Amino acid sequence: MNSIFSTKSPICDISAVIDKDENAYYLYLIGHPDTEPMVLRTLWICNRKPAPKELDIAGMEEGKAPMLPAGNVSADHPADGMELDVEKLGAVWYESGDSITIFYDEEVICSVPPYAGFHDFPGFSRYAKGQHRYAWSMPDAMDNFLRRIDRSIDFWSYVNGDLWAKAQDEHIGVLDKFFGSKHDKFFGIDGKKFPPRALAQGHRDGVVYGISLGISLFPMPKSEIVFDADYHKYSHIELGFAAEEQFSPMMTTMYSLIGRTADVPWQTLNVLWHGHNFTFNGIDGFGGIVLINPIAVEGLEKPEYRNFLGDDINLLWLVPVTKEELDFLNKEGMEAFMGRCKNPERLHIFDNKPKFS
Repeated sequence: MNSIFSTKSPICDISAVIDKDENAYYLYLIGHPDTEPMVLRTLWICNRKPAPKELDIAGMEEGKAPMLPAGNVSADHPADGMELDVEKLGAVWYESGDSITIFYDEEVICSVPPYAGFHDFPGFSRYAKGQHRYAWSMPDAMDNFLRRIDRSIDFWSYVNGDLWAKAQDEHIGVLDKFFGSKHDKFFGIDGKKFPPRALAQGHRDGVVYGISLGISLFPMPKSEIVFDADYHKYSHIELGFAAEEQFSPMMTTMYSLIGRTADVPWQTLNVLWHGHNFTFNGIDGFGGIVLINPIAVEGLEKPEYRNFLGDDINLLWLVPVTKEELDFLNKEGMEAFMGRCKNPERLHIFDNKPKFS
């Protein structure tokens, strides 16, 4: 790649790169797994030459980035092609950290929003017309679109300011109310790295609770694709674990697991939600963890969070399950699995007994 501009996501292992080919400028979102970089999104920005009548398939087979055909190039695009001045380029990441808007001379030139990829939607370019596999024209509701981008700009200003301190105070108040008394432990689970995350522990009625703070500062990647128009209700999560007092020595192990699980949405670029499960052999006699959202289980307790910047916050309880229960869940589905729970109101409280047998 002949990269002329690049920026790394503040929270995901993703880079946004603008590449200058002999024919065109493209924006690429590139993931960085342990093996080798992987192109996640491709968006045409503009042509450097007069637009062809048709897509140059032969050139693409030779590894050349294609110019958008004339029928898909907007009237804003110079007929002879155009060049971009690197000094005029800027960017802002969306709050989820997996999508981005590019500015040119402080105006939006293109954007890969959080819902890109849905129905093969590649993103928006100011210089595209209609809907092409490599770029769509800017949205009709442009005012709403620009307000969304302004929200992202404001969000990162908050994050770089005192947002964590304010969110921490807010969550401590919510959790102390849930515990029924002041928390007795509070510590970081972020390894002293960005993003900031912590955990508070409290006791009530013979149960010890540990609940995270800070995961919900950022909406999960793909929330807008998975939850569609309801994504404001479901895109922010915190994680918790509860156990009877006699099992309190295991809390350290579970807090470490909460810290690792907190990274999963931004590592995998996907949501965690009710029913999500994974193998875990850290508890004798148990073989996995299932995430349970109290909003899906009548009578199941949860902290009463206030909205965060207009979005709801959901708590997901980490519930240990046996290998047999995990196998049943993955074979029969969540509805059948929950139907086996004899005491749903206490299913989140670990007592060393299977909950779904």
